[in-house]
Amino acid sequence: IARVAESWDGEPDNAPLLVVNYSIDGDCTATGGANLDTIDNLATLLTAGRLSNENKDKIKKAIENTGADTQAGVRLAQQLIATTPEFHTTNLLTPNGKSRQKQSTQPSSNNDYRAIVYVYLG
Repeated sequence: IARVAESWDGEPDNAPLLVVNYSIDGDCTATGGANLDTIDNLATLLTAGRLSNENKDKIKKAIENTGADTQAGVRLAQQLIATTPEFHTTNLLTPNGKSRQKQSTQPSSNNDYRAIVYVYLG
């Protein structure tokens, strides 16, 4: 169940799950979207400044290619930053350019599988 801040009636039981508000002051770019300063600010807020320059450039190009207006560009930047490895980790990412090695598959043990599953319906 998603609870949105705009529809909050002030009751604690109906409080929104998460409220994030980010606004832009001034002109972003001539074509709309979000400029690199805005992406830097979002990167600081969402990744503690760990977003790589390569990912910043990819996000800027993606926004420019859509031709989105300023607010839509900021929303797209937020969504794209949330898909980066830097958003999902707390350490610094140091890409080495190498592909990961394919893991070998484990042979099946052909044993019966049993599990205990707890379902809380409260």
